[in-house]
Amino acid sequence: MKKTVFITGSTGLLGVSILPKLKKEFNVIQLSNNSSIKHKNIKYLDYSSKIKINKFINKYKIPDYFLHIGWGKMTDPLSKYHVKENYLNSKNLLDTFFKRGLKNFIFIGTIVEYGPQKKPVPEKTKPLKNLRNYEIGKYMFGKYGVKTGKKMKKTFTHIRMAYLYGPVQKKNSLIYTLHDSYYKKTKFKVSPLNFYRDYMFSEEAAEGIIKIIKKNTKSLVINLGSGKYIYMKDFIKKYWKIIGGKNDNIVVGKLKNPKNETKPSKFYMKLNLLKKITGWKPPNNVNKNIKTNIKLCELQ
Repeated sequence: MKKTVFITGSTGLLGVSILPKLKKEFNVIQLSNNSSIKHKNIKYLDYSSKIKINKFINKYKIPDYFLHIGWGKMTDPLSKYHVKENYLNSKNLLDTFFKRGLKNFIFIGTIVEYGPQKKPVPEKTKPLKNLRNYEIGKYMFGKYGVKTGKKMKKTFTHIRMAYLYGPVQKKNSLIYTLHDSYYKKTKFKVSPLNFYRDYMFSEEAAEGIIKIIKKNTKSLVINLGSGKYIYMKDFIKKYWKIIGGKNDNIVVGKLKNPKNETKPSKFYMKLNLLKKITGWKPPNNVNKNIKTNIKLCELQ
């Protein structure tokens, strides 16, 4: 008999990559606290109300796993929404589901919780100061979740996720603009891209999450990334070449970097714990992943 997973954030980049993979192995119920999302497979739930969460549980029961990807106002990392509504809503979900019998809660955090480090980071690395509200909110909830999981003898897995690229991209994002420029045969204008990132293909990230879900039994923080850093200027030039773009149609340095972008830093997340728990590390074949992503984008 298939086990059940409740998932939030299933319409975003990571959610779209992991959803079909989950459905192959689990019964999946998709949740959202955004009432404007009208989708027959997504059930609306007000995360701010423990009463409504309890009513939802009465109707749909307790799943084997709760995968919490959803996080509001992602495009505004300075918003206080991250340390208020996002944090409190997530806390309501965790507290209520744990009290009702949930044993496994998986939360998707972010690499930027560490701040702009200067060397590879294991999970025990303390965050630097001057974080934005986005990563502060994620860090706060992750810390609360691990503490609560240990106290209640449950499993709370805080996955710190690398930067992702994949087939679902918001309009005006880097990969979206690249594809748009290529197909419209216009100049692809980008910022200087003079920074490094631990940059992971969303399909590999989805595979990693499922492996963690199956294997991890302790409340802890675990890194999930590419296992290296990549110079973004090189990555984008490689992507442009693979998709078939002409060299004279890519203009690097034409645009300014976003104001809210984190400071450039040359580090990546260590994956020793991931390997220890799952026996797996992402292949991170950049050329292959780019080609796969191009095909997935063409199917949309």
